[in-house]
Amino acid sequence: MAAKVIVATHTPVYDLDLLNKYLHSARSYVLELYTKGNFSDGMFIDCNPLHTYRTTSKYKGKLIIVAVEPSSVDVADKSVYYGRLETYARQHLNVKFIGYRWSNKDSITGDCLPLIGMTSQEGIYVTDGFGFWA
Repeated sequence: MAAKVIVATHTPVYDLDLLNKYLHSARSYVLELYTKGNFSDGMFIDCNPLHTYRTTSKYKGKLIIVAVEPSSVDVADKSVYYGRLETYARQHLNVKFIGYRWSNKDSITGDCLPLIGMTSQEGIYVTDGFGFWA
C-alpha cells in the first residue's frame, strides 16, 4: 500500500472531510479556432473579462482554444454564451474559421482558490476546485 496518495480529480472522490461543501459547479464554453495570422505558442489568460487561450500545432495549422464565458450548469440557452465567446474571439483574434465548440462543467470554490493539501487522513492529499481552465 502507498504511504502517500494524491487525489487529483475534478470533484473529490475520497471525501472524508466533506470538501464538496466548499465546491459548486459552473459551466464554461470553449471554441477551437484557427487564425489568419500568427499567434504565439503557449497558454494565456485575459483577466478582464476572464478568457483563456491555449495553442497547439495541427495539420491545419496552429490551433487556438479560447475558453470561459461562465454560466450556471443548468442554463437553458447555451447559444447565448457561445455567441458571446465567438464575438470576443473575433474582436481579439483574426479568426480564419471556428472548427468545434463545446462546454464543460467545472468545480469552483467560493473564493476561487483551489483546495490543495493534506486531508484529515494521514498521507492522503487532495487537489480540487481549480475551475474554468485557468
